[in-house]
Amino acid sequence: MKSESNNLKVTRITMMVIAILGVVLACLKYPKTNELEGVRNQITATNKEIRDTKESAKNASPLNNRSNFNLKYSEGLVQDKVNKGIKMGLGGFKNTQEYNDHKKEIATLVGENIANKMYKMNGDPDLTYDLPKGKSFKFLLTKNTVVYTAFERVTNIHDAKVLAIVKYQMTDGNSDKVQSEHLCIAHLEYDLTNQKVIYSQLTPFYKSINQ
Repeated sequence: MKSESNNLKVTRITMMVIAILGVVLACLKYPKTNELEGVRNQITATNKEIRDTKESAKNASPLNNRSNFNLKYSEGLVQDKVNKGIKMGLGGFKNTQEYNDHKKEIATLVGENIANKMYKMNGDPDLTYDLPKGKSFKFLLTKNTVVYTAFERVTNIHDAKVLAIVKYQMTDGNSDKVQSEHLCIAHLEYDLTNQKVIYSQLTPFYKSINQ
């Protein structure tokens, strides 16, 4: 009987230990109420940010049914601006003074980066490469610059990608005879809603010497 009583006592103590461990583990396993609330708030904020981002992208798309934006018309305006700006910058002027007088307009059309780069491209590359800022030089380009402009598929009217292939000619400076022909490529990003340049870069990639 005594042995049986001891067994019951051991069993009771064991059950109590298990119960206490269960409570401790539950406290460790489940975070406090304020911690849970913080996690819920973070999830809610993240979901809202995702919804807002999707809505912004939808509103910026020219495919948005609620938008009255005329994509083709806006693209046409940008193409005219890019063509005009590049033709002004490459062969449009006789000297540094003329270029500087119109530099702000060129920068508005094709971006300040391209406007600065085209200025030096009007002269002999060997002389203009390390030319100090503001230093004048002899302009050698003809007025026969050709520009082919196209858009990537527009998915965001606030950031449209424009590509332009440019062909221009250089003389020896003593006559109108063409000494070399050059090709370069322009990459631009335009906000079609306000017709402003966001980004622009011009890269020469081909030169042909006339014999």
